[in-house]
Amino acid sequence: MMKEFQNIRLSQQEVELLRALGENDVIVAQEVMRLRDNTISLSPIQAESLRSRLTEILAEAGFDDRYRLTPVGEMIESLIDRFFIE
Repeated sequence: MMKEFQNIRLSQQEVELLRALGENDVIVAQEVMRLRDNTISLSPIQAESLRSRLTEILAEAGFDDRYRLTPVGEMIESLIDRFFIE
């Protein structure tokens, strides 16, 4: 049986990053609206949509000119992992 929703607690830094990314991205912005007290509640489908978009953002903006993860890229990568719902 598939879980309906999972609550994921985020750090203030992660919340701020998601809000900043959401200023330029409708998919991220929609999910940021779900934040309550630094906790986001996602269904598996919502989580996968957000993970997919964060993966695209990571590829676009998460690496420096030597293709190493930037600090923001590391945080995006961490969020991608945290939003995995089985």
